Amino acid sequence: MTDIDGTGDRRRTQKKAPKVYSRDEPITEDRQCLSATCPKGRVQVDFPVKGQPGLTLRVHATTDAGHTEKTWSIRYRRTSDGKQRRLTIGRYPDISLKSARAEAERLRPLVREGDDPAGQKSERRVSDAFLAIVERWRVWADRNKSKNARADDESMLRVHILPSLGAMKAREIKKADIINLRDAVAAKPDARIKTAEARTTTHRSNRVLELVRSIFIWAIGEALLEHDPTHLVKMVLANEPVRERYLSHEEIAIFWHALDKAPDERRRTRTGMPRGAAVRGKDEVTMTRSIAIASQLALVTGQRIWEITGIVLIEEDAKGRPRSPEFNFDNPNMPVVVIPGWRKHGREKGRTKNGHDSRVPLSRLALRLINEARELAGPNSKWLFPNDAGAGPINRQSPTKAMERSSPALEELGITDFQIHDLRRTAATHMPDVGVSQDTIDKILNHAKKDHYNHNKYDKEKKEALDAWGAQLERIIGMA
Repeated sequence: MTDIDGTGDRRRTQKKAPKVYSRDEPITEDRQCLSATCPKGRVQVDFPVKGQPGLTLRVHATTDAGHTEKTWSIRYRRTSDGKQRRLTIGRYPDISLKSARAEAERLRPLVREGDDPAGQKSERRVSDAFLAIVERWRVWADRNKSKNARADDESMLRVHILPSLGAMKAREIKKADIINLRDAVAAKPDARIKTAEARTTTHRSNRVLELVRSIFIWAIGEALLEHDPTHLVKMVLANEPVRERYLSHEEIAIFWHALDKAPDERRRTRTGMPRGAAVRGKDEVTMTRSIAIASQLALVTGQRIWEITGIVLIEEDAKGRPRSPEFNFDNPNMPVVVIPGWRKHGREKGRTKNGHDSRVPLSRLALRLINEARELAGPNSKWLFPNDAGAGPINRQSPTKAMERSSPALEELGITDFQIHDLRRTAATHMPDVGVSQDTIDKILNHAKKDHYNHNKYDKEKKEALDAWGAQLERIIGMA
């Protein structure tokens, strides 16, 4: 059987395929292509080309406007399963009879060797879309980014990037498209600010641009694309301000005592409705005691809030049996909490930003907070800070939102322009006052300075530093 065979459709017809009529007289010269027409009452007709089995000129019915479309196509049988395929190679007269013959000659040996040109063209058409590039990039991101980083990326893709660029062909995306996306994100109001004067130009447009740029650079590295439309596109905030807010000693004391007054459970009115602004004191924070303890523990240890809220008390083995927790609070010589990194424990279990374990020796003040949290969680809780259903830890965004809701109360107490991440900066800023070196501070904060040869945990140095910082906090809040 001939690989590219014009008679194949006479022997075998495809189900639900449109009916096509062929003229007996084959095309031998270019003028026949020019004069070929579709008979009246027909939708389309194929004219075979003499000496080129499978090569046809498909002529469509003339429209009311007098336009007649003519396209070159090649029909062949796929060697893998014998299925008839049709490949459109271009329009006439854009592609002449001579060029169409040359293309058929080029494809014939490829089909004979098992290639499927029509299938490859369909795959290329799908992969041309920017969304297809993103799907392949996601596979790489799943292997190389933490769970939290991927969640942030997916948020930007879903809200900003894919609605704008997803359906576009990646090779046709121009610099102007990137600029329009950047400016559109910059013009959106900050959803975290509920006032009428919500600021519009935030760092979010910079993060979106960085993500789009990283996807294009990855695609170029994988030979999926050859150009980067984000090249030389500037950030909206060229000199993005670095946040420097931290709490003073006086503010630490005020903040700590305000959190001490947080209720064990969500307060409700006599009618059973949640306690709202109308019945809450002006200087009363809007959070439960559990979230307040997590915030205080973040200040005492210098760790990120979501690293604290995910602490596990009881773990289970592969068969669901409880085993000794990895996080040892009860060692009298060196009580420590180990916040797992995804590079060792997997991306779904790891919580640290850089992917490496963070060993945090516990001071006397930290142990006091942990013991209180364990009492609130209950003896059967698997998590130090369980959610309301007890089916997992509290949402990583809950402390941030609770602190934002408490902003009016904190401002009433004199603490303005405060965010929960400022607690980490506060700890790092005041530790040198008690003799802690910058190198030790970096190790406590688990900054990405991994040495491939030095695997010392520096628990002793971190223990001395956090004990000194805990004692300083006790003096500040009046517990010493």
